[in-house]
Amino acid sequence: MDNKEQKNNRSNLGKIFHIYAKTVKIIAKNILYLVFGQGVLMLFAYFLLLPLVNKILDLTLRLTGYSYITVGNIGRFLIHPATILMLFILFIIIGIFLTLDILFLLTFFALTEREQKLKVSVLVKLTIYRLFYCLKKGKGKALLITWLLSIVSSIPFLAFSIWRFRIFQYYMEEIPGSYLRLAAVIAAAGLLLFLYYIGPYYYHSLLSQKNGILMVKEKDILPRERIDLLLAIIGWNVLVAGFLFLIYVFTMGVTALLVSGYTNIIQATATFIEVYDRMSIYLALIIFVFSITSNMALISYTFRRHRKHKINGHEEAEDFFKTAYPYKKIIYFLIIALFSINFYYFYQVVRNGSALDYMNMENIQVTSHRGYSHSVPENTLSAVNKAIVEQADYVEVDVRVTKDGELVLLHDPSLKRTTGFNKYIWEVPFAKVRELDAGSWFGSEFAGTPIPTLRELFELAKGQVKINLDLKYRNDSEGLAEKVVALIKEYDMQKQCVITSTSIHCLKQVKKEDAVIRTGYITYGIYPSICKNKAIDFFSMKSNLVTKNIVDEAHKNGKEVHVWTVNIRNEIQRLKRLGVDNIITDNPAYVREVLQKDDSDKFLTTLLKVIKD
Repeated sequence: MDNKEQKNNRSNLGKIFHIYAKTVKIIAKNILYLVFGQGVLMLFAYFLLLPLVNKILDLTLRLTGYSYITVGNIGRFLIHPATILMLFILFIIIGIFLTLDILFLLTFFALTEREQKLKVSVLVKLTIYRLFYCLKKGKGKALLITWLLSIVSSIPFLAFSIWRFRIFQYYMEEIPGSYLRLAAVIAAAGLLLFLYYIGPYYYHSLLSQKNGILMVKEKDILPRERIDLLLAIIGWNVLVAGFLFLIYVFTMGVTALLVSGYTNIIQATATFIEVYDRMSIYLALIIFVFSITSNMALISYTFRRHRKHKINGHEEAEDFFKTAYPYKKIIYFLIIALFSINFYYFYQVVRNGSALDYMNMENIQVTSHRGYSHSVPENTLSAVNKAIVEQADYVEVDVRVTKDGELVLLHDPSLKRTTGFNKYIWEVPFAKVRELDAGSWFGSEFAGTPIPTLRELFELAKGQVKINLDLKYRNDSEGLAEKVVALIKEYDMQKQCVITSTSIHCLKQVKKEDAVIRTGYITYGIYPSICKNKAIDFFSMKSNLVTKNIVDEAHKNGKEVHVWTVNIRNEIQRLKRLGVDNIITDNPAYVREVLQKDDSDKFLTTLLKVIKD
């Protein structure tokens, strides 16, 4: 490369960085107005647009007959006539909102460059007028350009969403890598062609008309200018992505620092995961707003740098609003109605987490932990009987194998805590286990309470209460899964029992013996690929690790979420709002009381449930 080429490259690079510097200045000039304006639009999107989109999607699922979408059925779902119609409606609704946002930004930056003091009334009038004008002039093409501009401007947001959110990860894990690479190449080529041939100046050109004549035409934009703009946009998005990544790292670092004060590592981990899930949603919104705002600022500056034509509409906007004055009562009414609806959704989201997610909680089932361990020695027949009296939906017990192969109810691997006998259960024959006192440690009134067998449990509970059998799997040689399933079959209790375990291998053995028996995987977290495992019918998780994303992911794949061990009112109410299916507790009577008394907005929730179903 000769010196002349090097100088030209340095000169071009200098021009690009000069454009970036000017763009940053434009953004900073009236930044408070910019933040407020974008904030209002995003609140509108969050509290009005998003609920509407969710309702349309729910309606689409009902019309197409699908309860949830998987990789296996998404093809049939997308070609269904109802889906096509609803997607077209969403294309229009979301497209109009995105057009409003883009025109607000273009108008804002045009006024900022030209005027020292920004007038809010002029900004609002011009934005609304230009929205109607562009949709009328551009028709369907305007919405298509809006979508393409939004995608180009939101690449950092799209990358973050694919990387962070489980729903995208789930589908990407299921689609062959070659298909994904091909789709990525086609998408990149399409966006580059859009930037080069159609260009991001579409709305500037549309708004620069004077007396019906376009002042800026596509053929007027030189190839070199197109390439410069293309390179500037690519480089700008790389810088924006880097800046946003630093914000993300900083946010997560501060979160990790704050939870590091917990002495309990599990509690610290749970808190971090909960905050991480919530912060990711807010960060995604921030990334979207920052990405589209910064890209529109760059496009606006480069247009005015090469084209001195003003984008018109000042006089037309005034005329447009003058004709609306006779209808000001109607306009005032619509504004009040919108604010009222907005406030309602805000109230529902803040109070309940989500208006529709609050609905299915009448069906929450309650499991009594280790029998009824709140007031009776755990894993004893007395505890199970107490759970039956208190009308628990399920009773949860732990199952282990003695040295001679008997199935008994015991949580710990050692007998020491509940009986004082310092031996592992697999080291002791059942005859010795039967002699031990499993009640005195809890209270003198329970002295002499024995460790029961699984057969004794079935004799007591058959037809009385559903049973959650937590199999404490050690190895295949004990034959734990096979023995438990055989006993369940002997008592014909396949529909009355569910089996849980921390071992997926154990659950697979259960399904191999009898596929009818429902199985639950005890875990501290779920991920998309495990949701498809046929050996798992539901997940059993520590309550403070459960988030809305986890519940949604499980339900999307047809799995339930059971949570343990919950004894506090606030946690019960939180889990109710999240939409879990089963609460495991030491005190089922108390949980039932909290669930039944928390019936605020009962008429509204019942109505929404009918709509949802």
